[in-house]
Amino acid sequence: MSVLAGLHELVASALPGLVYRERLAFSRVTPGNDDEDDKDARIARLTRQLVDAEFNLEIGRKRILPNVRAMYFRRHPDGGTLEDAREFISSAPKPDASHFSQKGGARHNTKDNSADESAGAEVVRRTRELMEQRAEQGRPLRYEAAAKIVFEKDRDLLARYLDEPGVR
Repeated sequence: MSVLAGLHELVASALPGLVYRERLAFSRVTPGNDDEDDKDARIARLTRQLVDAEFNLEIGRKRILPNVRAMYFRRHPDGGTLEDAREFISSAPKPDASHFSQKGGARHNTKDNSADESAGAEVVRRTRELMEQRAEQGRPLRYEAAAKIVFEKDRDLLARYLDEPGVR
């Protein structure tokens, strides 16, 4: 008779009609393993939030464009480390003022040359147009929120934008 025979009988009495075809298997969990896993998951989640905040800060300061963050997370899907993010940001090309101007240059506002414009230029143009529309409606948007809406509406543009070589 097995040591676990009482447990088998208890399970059988709780679930009438159950026929055992396999033995029940148990494993011993050492105390603290779950806590360490939870701790590791929390640390990874907080690190990811710090990395994302670092990118948001640099985008807000207009030191990098949002596609730099997208390129980083394609390279580091797990989020990497804060040091990795800072190194990536410091090595990223610095955008010129035309990427952040309120009115934008003629190349961003002219629809005639839209076939010739890069994906980045199209994103800027369409994002600015959406920001202007919303401002006129009394519902202003920040650049990042407007760009997110543009990307959600046009997934092909997002793919072209992410695949475009980093010339900025």
